[in-house]
Amino acid sequence: MSLPEACEREIVGLHDFFERWFRGEAPETDESFARVADALGPAFEMVTPDGEVRKRDPLLDSIRDGHGHAPDLSIDVSDVAVRHEDGDTCVLTYREHQTAPEEATTRVSSVVFIRDSAVTEQRSADHRTESGDAPEGVLWHHLHETWVPK
Repeated sequence: MSLPEACEREIVGLHDFFERWFRGEAPETDESFARVADALGPAFEMVTPDGEVRKRDPLLDSIRDGHGHAPDLSIDVSDVAVRHEDGDTCVLTYREHQTAPEEATTRVSSVVFIRDSAVTEQRSADHRTESGDAPEGVLWHHLHETWVPK
């Protein structure tokens, strides 16, 4: 599988996990949660649609705490596009549509992925993945989300 194909599979796969996790359909176990923990690189950082910068570990804590808190949430990903590929790095954009009974939102996101093998040496004891390799062989390195006006 090519790097862009792995990145697209990762985007879709992680959002499928988020939907199941927040709906409470995924088991609330370390093994299940490893799906997201193993996907975020050691230096992962995201910029939320509101402009807040979130680091990997506090974000993971927040996701873990959200288990089952949105039983009617629906997440759909569309318009995935490769914007740049260079060696072990790939930049993509995509739209994320979230629907819950109280609200529907859309955001456009830009994400930087790094092939998992390219960052193995960068992992430290404090920021290693919890159970091994990244699910699709790529790690989320940076994510920037922007609200799409309604």
